[in-house]
Amino acid sequence: MSLFTPERPLPAALGAALFGAGLLASVLASVPRPAHAAVSCRVDPIVTLSNGAVMHLGAAIADNASDITAVSYALHAPIGTRVVGVVYPSDARAIRQTFRFYPDNAPSTWDVYTYVDSKTHGVGVTATVEVNNRRTFTAAGVDHQKIRVHMGHTVGTRRPVR
Repeated sequence: MSLFTPERPLPAALGAALFGAGLLASVLASVPRPAHAAVSCRVDPIVTLSNGAVMHLGAAIADNASDITAVSYALHAPIGTRVVGVVYPSDARAIRQTFRFYPDNAPSTWDVYTYVDSKTHGVGVTATVEVNNRRTFTAAGVDHQKIRVHMGHTVGTRRPVR
């Protein structure tokens, strides 16, 4: 006689089913799950400067998107440069973002400060700056902290924009 034949008494079959369900539940409960889903902000600004540099600013945030209330970027560029354009991808309204520009750095040096405001504290953040679609610079920190990405003479620029 097998477990699946109708001749098996109902209480024994019910007991076997409950045992199997309990075993499955205990196995599923022991599988580790991340506390937060990783969010990669691809709605981040793409900034073009008068010296020809194109910088894609970004943040990878280890939190649920619904917990992120704002992301702000501050770009400190060489004295004499200016912003020619800032473009946000079409879904930029998903997370509130701000961008500020300060032409106060020494020649050939750039700093980007990224700040993430979220409902959860202690969330991991990786700030990224991709320059001219060639080089990517990163720095790691947590939300509610200014994360600095520094770039020096190796950034390079394209033809200056007038």
